[in-house]
Amino acid sequence: MSFSRTTPLNNPKRWRVVIERNVLVLSMSSNAQVTEDILEVTPEFRLLESSFFSNLYNYVRSSIQSMRSRSSFRSHTDMNPSTSVQVEVARTSFSSLSSYQTEENYSSELRPRLRRTDIYDCVEFHTPASLVNVRWAFPRSPREQQFFAALHLFLAVLTGILVGVFALSIEQGVRAIYLASYKVTQNILIEEHDSFWGALIYFVGFSSCIALTATCLVLFVSPEAVGSGIPPLKGYINGIQSQRLLSFRTFVAKLFGNMFVVGSGLISGSVAPVSHIGAITGAGLSQGVFAGLNIRLNWKWFRFYRTEAWKRDFASIGLGAGFAAALEAPLGGMFFSIEMSNAHWHYRLAWIALLGGIIATFTMGTLTRLSKGNTLIVLEFAEYGSLVSAGMQMYTFMMHTLPFVLLLGVLGGCLGGIAVAIMKQLTLFRKRYIIKWYHKLLEMLLVNMIINILRFLLPYWGGQCQSSNHFVIIPEQTGVKSFKYRDYSRFFCTSSEFNDWAALIYNPLETVLDYLFHSSDVTLLPIGGLFVGLIYYYVFLLFSAGLYAPVGVFIPSFTIGGFIGRLVGKLASLGYPGSPGLDSSVLQASFAVIGSAAFGSGFLRVPMTISLGLLDATQDIRAAFCSLTASVIARNIGEIFSEGFFDSQVNLSGMPFLDATITDPHLFHSVRARDVMQRQMATIHLKPRVGDVVLLLQTVEHGAFPVVAPTEVATTPYIAEYARSSKSSDRPSRTMPQNDEDISPHSESNDWRQVEQVNQPARGVVGTISRHILLQLLRLRHYSILNDSATTPHTSSVLPWLSISQLDEAWPNITDKEAERVVLEHYLGGMPTSVVNATLDLEPYMNPNPFIVSEWSTAADLRAGFRQMGARHILVARSGTGVIDGICTRKDIMPSVLRQIAEQKRRSNH
Repeated sequence: MSFSRTTPLNNPKRWRVVIERNVLVLSMSSNAQVTEDILEVTPEFRLLESSFFSNLYNYVRSSIQSMRSRSSFRSHTDMNPSTSVQVEVARTSFSSLSSYQTEENYSSELRPRLRRTDIYDCVEFHTPASLVNVRWAFPRSPREQQFFAALHLFLAVLTGILVGVFALSIEQGVRAIYLASYKVTQNILIEEHDSFWGALIYFVGFSSCIALTATCLVLFVSPEAVGSGIPPLKGYINGIQSQRLLSFRTFVAKLFGNMFVVGSGLISGSVAPVSHIGAITGAGLSQGVFAGLNIRLNWKWFRFYRTEAWKRDFASIGLGAGFAAALEAPLGGMFFSIEMSNAHWHYRLAWIALLGGIIATFTMGTLTRLSKGNTLIVLEFAEYGSLVSAGMQMYTFMMHTLPFVLLLGVLGGCLGGIAVAIMKQLTLFRKRYIIKWYHKLLEMLLVNMIINILRFLLPYWGGQCQSSNHFVIIPEQTGVKSFKYRDYSRFFCTSSEFNDWAALIYNPLETVLDYLFHSSDVTLLPIGGLFVGLIYYYVFLLFSAGLYAPVGVFIPSFTIGGFIGRLVGKLASLGYPGSPGLDSSVLQASFAVIGSAAFGSGFLRVPMTISLGLLDATQDIRAAFCSLTASVIARNIGEIFSEGFFDSQVNLSGMPFLDATITDPHLFHSVRARDVMQRQMATIHLKPRVGDVVLLLQTVEHGAFPVVAPTEVATTPYIAEYARSSKSSDRPSRTMPQNDEDISPHSESNDWRQVEQVNQPARGVVGTISRHILLQLLRLRHYSILNDSATTPHTSSVLPWLSISQLDEAWPNITDKEAERVVLEHYLGGMPTSVVNATLDLEPYMNPNPFIVSEWSTAADLRAGFRQMGARHILVARSGTGVIDGICTRKDIMPSVLRQIAEQKRRSNH
């Protein structure tokens, strides 16, 4: 078999790749530079996109560097710049390529892999039953188990209290910013000086400075604080790691950033950011660690919680507590926790999340009312709920209102689905063009200025001054449930009047929502103002949600739905003017609540959270049936146009996310494990040398390695030498060399990193070891020279075992990329021979029972292992022999990868 193609690399120099008689040959001009263009080969080769070409690229690059320094390439002609040089790059045994058309070898040997998924690491939620974990990681006696359960409840309660305090801090901070913005604009520049331009310039300028401060916090303190925080949290709970997502720096940037974003007048709320803050709080408390403050509590009971599984569960509890605190809706918080953590949901998590939400709601509601001058004696539990207002009334829905409820569901689904589709295109535009930090600052400045200029001008141009005596909503008063923020709708009117458009556009967002839900005089909310307000908030939500700042989306979606509900309520009043109750203002207010549930469900696709959260927050229990009906309709209508907003952001980020349901069952059941597994495995001995481990960790970036032990005498290449020669730029290679020719000889070098091939026994897999454990063993210098007899599996360790507190993944044990680099550079900087040859004993720390499936298992079976059992790696055994033949991660079963494999198999059958 022979085919080739010449591709331009650095014109007029060219590369030519030829595979002939199982020998790979590269032709090039002598002064060419290696780039990714080396991967541009024949169309047949394009079908074989895989780690092979990544290995080829790395090997060629390293070989050319060697040629420049040691002239190690074999030249067939003179080294004249104008002359082509034939270079034998690798003499790889590539017999499977000649028969790649067969179904058996084609997709299983060379598979595609989406590069964008490689920026994410996965999380191992399954706690391995290693010898160390069995001894220390689980409570054993009944007393320990009882105390463990009690501590679980205590941490949930403490999480609720702290989240309530943090939510109140954001609210008080936003109130202070509003006072600095609106009070100066209203009281001084408008009322005292009647200065239109002075008020406009101050209002827009002050808001823009606040907004830029929020973006700077994200840019320079913690980029993980960007957006609502829900998509990466959803990914983490699903099993995808995001660096510093739950760190103290992210907490600070999120808290103050959201405070500034809401105060700046952007179309944003605090519900989702407070939920993110709650997740950080819950995860931090469960670990007993606050890395930003260099605090690690050494209380022995924390060792039980310092696992990724417990960290995930407490992040879910904090997530629900944050939602509950922001809306004062514990039931909504519990369902939010369930809908975000449905991959690992269990009954105990549900009711503990409800407990955390109740405590967070009580803390937030009590402190809020005490801050307004109430006393504990006069507080009423009936007033708890951030959207409850004094004098509110409930409407009893009748059968002839059902068509309008259905209409709200359809409108909410259509508008919500269209909004997500538009925002997806805006996000792609931002990823392509708004890249530099100053681009993001300029975008924030431009969007914020336009929003606030129109917020000021629209009421000035179109609003009417009307009497304010008809409103039952009472501005801030001592002892009375009132607006969360002040009402600034007076604008340019007299002291006894208000501007009807200012009430809907100029006011703070949550004050607008209060007006929509509880305004008693429908004549004071004109249709024109409602239409303009709907368009204003809808359009600028599209632009605000993707800004580089902690922007929330729940309150804006409720507000847009409130406008829709008010307009449909007016339509209902016009359609049935003689029907009892249909001309009531209470009906239109209740329709606003239903509209909020409908649009929120159509936009965010969390119908239970939104419907029950709104009912909890407004206490409009009579609207329960209609709200749930509209929410379910809106969610299903929205699916016609696009996925939900959170799901859209997850997909655009490239996370290897596993959905709750299989969208293409035939695809997942037709592709086998042998088709998707990576046959290229970097393995490690049960008792490896320190030098080999350092070289392995430096060369490949795998999260775990199969541990092998000798079974019978055979000649096989040493794993460390393989690791050195198989580094990949796209995804680290996992191949075990198949023969001696796979490894270039380096016998002339004395560098310890260039290990000669030696005779080693053939190996059987006895477990897996995580990268984190290997790094900890190196960092703590836990190695020794063992006797020759201590080389078989299940041999007792010579050194004392490390304790669980030295091996957990809580700070400072957790090893990010920077910490890992420091550890490896310490060894690479120079080691004595005794350290190079020192031996690590992995038996007490390895997972002796890794997940193993047959090569004939389907992708659906693998998906269940990753999603339901929390596995990070699954080994694949050869049918009939049980020999481990490959390894899989969730990145190997992404639908896009499976489709390419299915297409390859289809073509091979023809």
